[in-house]
Formats: sequence, structure tokens, C-alpha cells
Amino acid sequence: MDKETKQTPITGLVSFVNELSAFVLKRKYWVVAAILTGFALGLTASFLFKPRYTGSLTFVLQGEDEMGGMSGLASQFGLSLGSASGTFSGDNIYELLTSRFLVEKALLAPVATEAGTNSLLNVFIKTYKLDKKWKDNEEQKVRDLSFPLGQPRESFTREQDSVMGVIYQKYIMKQLIAFKVDKKLSVGRVEIETKSELFSKFFVEKLMEETANYYVNAKTKISRTNCQILEQQADSIKREYDRVVSASASLSDQNLNVIRQSASVELVKKQTDMQLLASAYMEMKKNIELMKMTINKQTPLVEIIDRPIMPLDEFKIGHAMGAVLGCIFGGLGAFGFYFMLFMWKNRRRLL
Repeated sequence: MDKETKQTPITGLVSFVNELSAFVLKRKYWVVAAILTGFALGLTASFLFKPRYTGSLTFVLQGEDEMGGMSGLASQFGLSLGSASGTFSGDNIYELLTSRFLVEKALLAPVATEAGTNSLLNVFIKTYKLDKKWKDNEEQKVRDLSFPLGQPRESFTREQDSVMGVIYQKYIMKQLIAFKVDKKLSVGRVEIETKSELFSKFFVEKLMEETANYYVNAKTKISRTNCQILEQQADSIKREYDRVVSASASLSDQNLNVIRQSASVELVKKQTDMQLLASAYMEMKKNIELMKMTINKQTPLVEIIDRPIMPLDEFKIGHAMGAVLGCIFGGLGAFGFYFMLFMWKNRRRLL
């Protein structure tokens, strides 16, 4: 009795499989038809599916802020260089690579194509045939929409802004990735997969170029601003020094034949001012040069390791693979349908 009880679950499973097999085999022609349909659809898809190209660029981020001596130097003149760990520190460059601002700057960058110089945005529009879709739009402004090469971004119309937003959200962001190759290293990579080999190659290069420039400028903006302030102050001291020199020379000419010493007091004052201004100017120039050296030292270096090289990596569904995948999905789809139908018809008995 115990032996029969232990065998009951196995016996029930075998019985269930046999019933299901018989149920499906009665409809074998429909299953074969589903497989053949999947074969035809998979083969057709392999002809219609356009290859996609992956543009990949690897870079290394070198140089961290070294602000210790710089902060002490700037504090002498009442300036501040801020904190080394600010908004643009660390791995934030990866977020910048996917920002709309920099993506748009890369899209508007000019590139050399077989048809002549054009923007990457227009290359993208032609590749995805967006201009043909605009021709069917109800609004005249959309039908006449274009993006002339060199048009400033701030002059875009509402319709142009809308198109840029759709391209960024619907196309670019779904295919663009930026990541750190290894958490322990400063090596990063940016990749995009599109239908255009030319676009995939040039886009990652232009995006990296725009991001690197923006990143470096942002990291050194405060330091460069303070350096400009010091240079303006030095120029002001130099102008005052020149004025005092002229005034001293004029007084010397006036006191050439003067006997009384009191008449030369103003001349002595001017000469003293000259010495003080000359000393201050020389010290400030020395500090400015030191600040420039420190700015160069703290400027991060974004160095390209590997650029995308033609031909790019291509992803394409072959005819054989498309047909096989179609058969598999067709067969699985038919089996799944009849399995659910079998369970529904026998729900009361099985429950």
C-alpha cells in the first residue's frame, strides 16, 4: 500500500504527459502549420532586418585636482578655488556623456560624408528616414522642417526642439551607453548601436570630444577665473606704475635747478611709490605664473585609447538563423497555445 502511494505522483505525471501529448498530436497539422509560418516569417525578417553597427570608444581619465598649494596662493589675494570634489569630480563624466546638452552638441557637429560636409543630425535623419515621415504630417511647419548646417542651437524653433527631444529620448538614449570598464581603473568606454556605420563611428568620437572639452573647462573654470582676476589686478598695478614713472620724470625736470630740499619731497614720494609698485607687480607676476603652472597640473587629461575603426562590429540576422529561430518560436507558440487550451478544458478534473 505504501509502495502504491509513493508511485502515485509519478503515475499521475506520466498520465498527464500522455494526455497532453495525445491532445497536441490530434492537432499536429496545426502545429506543423505554425512551424512553417514561423519559418516563413523568420526568413522574411532576415531579409528585412537591416544590420546594426556598434561604434565603441575607449578612453582613460587622468589627473585629479591638486588644490592644496593653489588654495593657499589664491587666499593671499582674497580668492577661493572651491572644493576639489565638486559637481564635476570622479565618475560624473559618464553621466555627462549621456546628457542631452552634450548629445545635441555632438549631433550638430559637422562631419565629412560622401555627399559632402553635413551634420550628424542630418545623417541620422536620413538613415532613419524621419524626413519622409514628416511629409505626411498635417502641419506645414513640420513638413518643411530642416536643420541647416551651422544653425545655432539657440535659434531652433519649437518644432526643431521637439524633433531633437524625440531623437534623444526615443533613439539615442536607448542605444547609447557609457560605463567604467573596471571599478579599480580609470578606463571608460562609450558605445552606440545604430543602422548607420558612418553615424556610429563619428558620433562617439564627436561626443567624446565635446564631453572632454566641457569636462576640462568645468573642472578648471574657477581657477581660470581667479587667474584672470589676478592678471587684471597686475595690469592695473602696471598702469599705475607707468603713471607714477611719468609723474616722477616730470617732477625731476621741474626741480632740476631747485636749491631747497623741501622742493624735492614730492619727487621722493613718487620714487618710493615706484619702488612699491614695482615690487608688488613683480610679486604678482610671479604668483600668476605659479598659478598657471598649477592650473596645468590640476587640469584632467581625457586620453583616447581606442577609436572606432571601419569596418565596425556588425550585428545581422542570417537567413539560416532567421529561419531556424522562426521555426522554434512558431513551434513553441503552437505548443504553448494548445497547452493552455488543454489546461482550460480539463481544469475541473485537474484541480
